[in-house]
Amino acid sequence: MARVHSYSRFSHISQEDGDSKSRQDKALDKFLGEGGHTLSDLRLHDKARSAFRGNKQKYLTEFLQILRAKDGRIAAGDILFVEAVDRLSRKGIRPTQDVVNEILNAGVDIAISLPMEKTYKADKINDLGDAIELAAFSFAAHVYSDLLSGRVKSFHTQARKAAYATGAVINSGPTPCWLTRKDGAFSIVPGAREAIQYILRRMIEGAGGPTICKELNALDTPFPALGKSGHWNETFIRQLVVDRRILGEYRPHEIDDTGIRVPTSEPPLKGYYPAVTDEDTYIRANAARANRFIERGPTTEFVNLFTGLVVHAVDKCPANLFSYQQKRADGRIVKYRRLKSQNTMDGLPNSSTETVDIEAFEFAVLKHLRELDVNIFNGEDTQSEKLSSSVFLLKSKEADLKELQQQCTDSPKRARLLLPSMEALDDEIDALRISVNELKARSLNTATASLASFKTLEEVDNTSDNRQILREAIKRLVRQIAILPVKLGNMRRSHIGCHIEITFHSGSRRSLLQCRYDSIAYTEPSPTTPSLLERTDLEKHKAAILKTLTFLTANRSGARSKVNQDRPTQ
Repeated sequence: MARVHSYSRFSHISQEDGDSKSRQDKALDKFLGEGGHTLSDLRLHDKARSAFRGNKQKYLTEFLQILRAKDGRIAAGDILFVEAVDRLSRKGIRPTQDVVNEILNAGVDIAISLPMEKTYKADKINDLGDAIELAAFSFAAHVYSDLLSGRVKSFHTQARKAAYATGAVINSGPTPCWLTRKDGAFSIVPGAREAIQYILRRMIEGAGGPTICKELNALDTPFPALGKSGHWNETFIRQLVVDRRILGEYRPHEIDDTGIRVPTSEPPLKGYYPAVTDEDTYIRANAARANRFIERGPTTEFVNLFTGLVVHAVDKCPANLFSYQQKRADGRIVKYRRLKSQNTMDGLPNSSTETVDIEAFEFAVLKHLRELDVNIFNGEDTQSEKLSSSVFLLKSKEADLKELQQQCTDSPKRARLLLPSMEALDDEIDALRISVNELKARSLNTATASLASFKTLEEVDNTSDNRQILREAIKRLVRQIAILPVKLGNMRRSHIGCHIEITFHSGSRRSLLQCRYDSIAYTEPSPTTPSLLERTDLEKHKAAILKTLTFLTANRSGARSKVNQDRPTQ
């Protein structure tokens, strides 16, 4: 009588509805009953895990790790029960022998029930019959899997050829969750088209995954009921936005010799699935999503137009938004919002303590950001958005080319098949680079663009939605904003002016000298001087701009933008 550990496995998720698991459990129960053994807590099961290629057997790996740990959970004299040797491995004689020998060498017997009931003893290290049997079982399992794999691969190859030649639907493989497949045809799940288009539109408008997720769950859209959770989640939304199948595109894959799923040499097949959106919307949404990689702050109360863009020139760290409240003499509670060095907020010594009022900062930046296009508020594709979309598409194509090059390196035999696709991608990338450079040059040489004056933006309602749209537009246009706060006096409450340096994606720079709601600006179309963050003479520079800031203070007009309304009272 011994302690028994069990390991079971089946290869494909479709077998979950069959008798594979129950058959292996019955064999285990029979072995325990006939031998009078006791079952341990280690009853491991790999579901939908192939033993033919790769290292996919998670729980078998866990068993071997416990075996190597020698912590008493598995001890010499124990028995590992498996239905057959091929449950452990189908990779051939040597790989299977490596697994079997590691178990037997640890003093653990291996019991099987197929093709015969037998226990391989750990102490019989020189049993030639057992060695030949195990080798024969390993070889037979590998040959069977190899033949089956070849047949399946041949079937899929022929099905793909038919799909490319006639547009026929492949009657195997996964179906996108927004589609159903019946009688060789796809159809869109009711409500799916509207839900996906809503996601893409909100992405373009500047909303992120958490916001869109909350909105969709509040709308109670029926589409996600096909999933296991029955509700929307951020991960699903992120995966959905980048999935080119929503464009109707099918990209064939195959399993390579190491068990990894890789794209085949065939180009993507367009029009295979019913499209739920168009290419232009897809690119605009993903370009907006790429812009959101810089961390965002909460948008429930106040949408910061410059989150992730502002850098403090002295401390060389982000300048983030912080807020505080003060009670006025008349009893009003006023909320202030200021940009402050993150180093100061973290309590680091010798950090800059000067802060910048966000309202005046917004007024100065928006006043001199002449490239902003008012069409951003009516959903039209602006020049900056075209540039952002082209850059996203270029990076996407370059990533595809890099993936194909890696496949050629990993498998030289595939190089000849992949060469036409690589050449086609090279041509597309060259054309996109030319387009991106033209758009950058146009942005660089157009000083006034389509926004004739700041008065146009003053007419825009100062709502959270409009501020999100404006933030996305700024993000597409501006790479970075450096600030250098300068105190105009020695008193604790002395006014603080600011040198603001805007660096555009096109490479040009614009410097602003701002004090309260007055500012002046000058532009460097092709800058050769060091940027504000590169300067080493900041103290001397502060003294040089102090005169101009003092002049602005003495002659300030007190103008205020409608986009930046009076601070809210509570």
